[in-house]
Amino acid sequence: PKLIGLGKHSEVRASLEDLISLLRLLGSRPTHVRELVPDMPRYVGYHDAAAKGAGGVWFSLCDTMAPVVWREAFPVDISSEVISMDNPQGRLTNSDLELAAEVFAVGVALTGAPHVKHAALGTLCDNTPTVSWIDCMASKSKSPTAGCLLQGLAFMLYSCHAGRLTTVHV
Repeated sequence: PKLIGLGKHSEVRASLEDLISLLRLLGSRPTHVRELVPDMPRYVGYHDAAAKGAGGVWFSLCDTMAPVVWREAFPVDISSEVISMDNPQGRLTNSDLELAAEVFAVGVALTGAPHVKHAALGTLCDNTPTVSWIDCMASKSKSPTAGCLLQGLAFMLYSCHAGRLTTVHV
């Protein structure tokens, strides 16, 4: 089109505002090479999700940190929006929930592990779209949910100076 509207609530405007925020964030400090290059994980976790909630476990491969088991129920407004046979008009897919579980899991590791600065994290996931989205840090999903979760995940990792996150399919 010859003209692209940047209305107050347009998707283009929102995307440009997200890019501006990202540029400001990335320009605020140097990025250490360990935040970019995959390495052997210092902390390894597994997580899973269903409409009722998510949970998982973290182990340290280097520290004396005891294993951490976590579990979180999804609020009713989220669990009631999951697409299913009983709810075909829902707005959330199982893959959205699995990605939310990854965000929860990383949050648990970043707050509970003793040495997260520049430490590589590894997670195991049984959902192919989630693994792909995290590997690319992008989603081609028609729903904005995955993109928003990935933005939050990237911000968490960057804010904590965490090493590269690697997610593997199991």
